[in-house]
Amino acid sequence: HLEILVQQECKQPITLYGELGPLSKLKIGVQWIMSLLTGGMISPGLGGTNHFESCAFVRSNEKQKYPDIQYHFCPVAISYDGNSPIEGHGFQAHV
Repeated sequence: HLEILVQQECKQPITLYGELGPLSKLKIGVQWIMSLLTGGMISPGLGGTNHFESCAFVRSNEKQKYPDIQYHFCPVAISYDGNSPIEGHGFQAHV
């Protein structure tokens, strides 16, 4: 299927970009493991989500019986393979 990816720079530091450093990743991992070990008594934090924070399935027109377009939003700009972030704060939407 066809996918369109739109990335936008964010001028304010409100994205997940600040959580992508090695120490932040270690903290996220430790918090997630502690959540598992305590049976959820501790929040899993950022390790407990896939970070596609909103999603919608919509019909492209009223003649469609079922939704045929999917949208999702991610509060960080990353390369499509998810391995390397775009430098700086940003977000992206997929259609």
